[in-house]
Amino acid sequence: MRTKNLSLLFVGILFMNGCATFAKLDQSKPIEKESILLGNTYKQGGILLEHDDLVEKLSVNVSSKDEMSGFQTLYWSSVIAASAGGIMIGWPIGTKVSGGTPDWTTAYIGAGLAVVGAYIGVLADGKMGRAVDLYNHKLKSTSKSEIQFFPVLEVVSCFDRSSNGYLGGLGIRF
Repeated sequence: MRTKNLSLLFVGILFMNGCATFAKLDQSKPIEKESILLGNTYKQGGILLEHDDLVEKLSVNVSSKDEMSGFQTLYWSSVIAASAGGIMIGWPIGTKVSGGTPDWTTAYIGAGLAVVGAYIGVLADGKMGRAVDLYNHKLKSTSKSEIQFFPVLEVVSCFDRSSNGYLGGLGIRF
């Protein structure tokens, strides 16, 4: 009876996951970014974007490809570290539940791997978020005919050998 219930639960979870609706990225529309606990979700027209399609199109987009370099390495490193950490946490717990003597050192190491994996995942999501911002900025600036200035105020200092001192000032960069 218990095996039947677990099987039905597993099939139900697979069915619910398979019914999720994802959209392909339309490169003529901006991407909506919604912040969640440890990252962002990316939507277009209120529908979640397909992750692989989003990564592929942002990686070749002129405005966001520099920011996307190294994203795949961070993303897959995060997945591998977090998965290995989860397995290492779950193994001693399963041993304890089944009546054995667990080695809790494995769980501690797994917890560390899971934390490292989560941190790397946050870094990867930050790269994706910055790439989406660049993509949206480029999309907005090409759709308007006016020139947009984004001035940056910076402190400028330089060493002048002729007067044996420092020269300083403020500069505005466009």
